[in-house]
Amino acid sequence: MAIDYRNSLTHYRKYLQIIQKRPIWRATLFVTLSLLLLIVLLVFALRPTLVTIAGLTGEIQSKRNIESQLNTKIANLQSMVQTYQKIQPQLYLIDTALPLQSKFGSLSDYLVKNASQTGVIVDSIVLGNINLSNQSPSSQGLSDFEFSINIKGSYTQIHDILYKIENSRRLMFISSVQISRGNSGQLITNIKGKTYFILENYSP
Repeated sequence: MAIDYRNSLTHYRKYLQIIQKRPIWRATLFVTLSLLLLIVLLVFALRPTLVTIAGLTGEIQSKRNIESQLNTKIANLQSMVQTYQKIQPQLYLIDTALPLQSKFGSLSDYLVKNASQTGVIVDSIVLGNINLSNQSPSSQGLSDFEFSINIKGSYTQIHDILYKIENSRRLMFISSVQISRGNSGQLITNIKGKTYFILENYSP
């Protein structure tokens, strides 16, 4: 069966001409075009606002991230302050173990005081060979000097003063102990060692 396209097209044109003459079609067309025009105008009118809103949204998110990072840092600082407050009463032990500068006098007084407490007789105390340079990368601002003390006493007294030196709050290292017996029966002892301190002008 053959289809007559020309007749169908003619009927369709006549139908459109009839529809166009009706008022409701014109009203519908007017409303549709008005809506399309309004949508286009709204898009162009609101575009800058939408762009601004998008930019502000990104900026707000960025500031929130910064605020979160700051809150984390503040929390860390508060934790550090609390830790410092807990250990603050013991900080003087660090200053005693590693004093700033050599403090020859305090070491000499310490040795004399402990010799008196243990009952040994001090013949001499020598402090020297101080190292004031910081050329070694591994020194980390530390320096040292040697000390030597000659004493007389019994075995128990020598043992006691050695114990006190080894357990001193100041960081000290005994390098050698030489013991001989004197004519009076007392033990003549030479103690050599080394102690440490922080260089005054050290900067990490």
